[in-house]
Amino acid sequence: MTNMQTPISKTILSIIGLLSAGSISFAQTGGDSNVLRRPESLNFYLEGTLGVINDGLKIDNGDTPSGLKNLFGSSLAFGWRIDQRQKIQLETGFYTSSATSQYNQYSFDYGTNKYTLNTIPVLFSYSYCFPLGHDGRWEIRVTPVAGFYSMKLKYTDDETYNGTTHYTTTETFSSTPLAFGVGAGVTWHFSRIFYADAGVRFLYRGSMSLNDQTGYYDSSTVKSGITSWLTASFGWKL
Repeated sequence: MTNMQTPISKTILSIIGLLSAGSISFAQTGGDSNVLRRPESLNFYLEGTLGVINDGLKIDNGDTPSGLKNLFGSSLAFGWRIDQRQKIQLETGFYTSSATSQYNQYSFDYGTNKYTLNTIPVLFSYSYCFPLGHDGRWEIRVTPVAGFYSMKLKYTDDETYNGTTHYTTTETFSSTPLAFGVGAGVTWHFSRIFYADAGVRFLYRGSMSLNDQTGYYDSSTVKSGITSWLTASFGWKL
């Protein structure tokens, strides 16, 4: 009886060992094959993003039209997936908003203020990723980011007198303050080549001086503040 139990026991232990090794191997291979297109090579990628920025814009010595605070646009990033948990990327984009307001001095004299705000962020980011599930198709990332936040504000004042435009004044201001912050997101690797990502980001940007000649924005500034971003991205692993 003892002689029969020994081969059976060894066989059972061998089967358990093979199944365990196979499970571990499948989990590792599955994770690599979803996140890294080719684990043995440099894994570069391109990423396109559609985003909305709430800038929280505040201007001294003047009212800030609410329409200027929400900017819409897109960005493009080139990145390197270092390994299954880390990646770095450089991105730039273009986001814009506009607003119009009117004022009345008299019944026959009124004006229209037009504002356009354009931003071009140039940002470097590092992401640390936490894989979800045995096959690595889903992951959560935490992303510190730093760079520049280029702003250009155009202000136009059209004054109308008795139904005819009396004069038009246009002023343009620009600045490129430093910016830094942190973001987080969820990524879905739905193939070895493509992935999708949804995220949120909070970015601090500096102020911008407004020194125009009209007197409306004289010695005022666009105050520094926190911007919040909502992003939806599509990535292509090269």
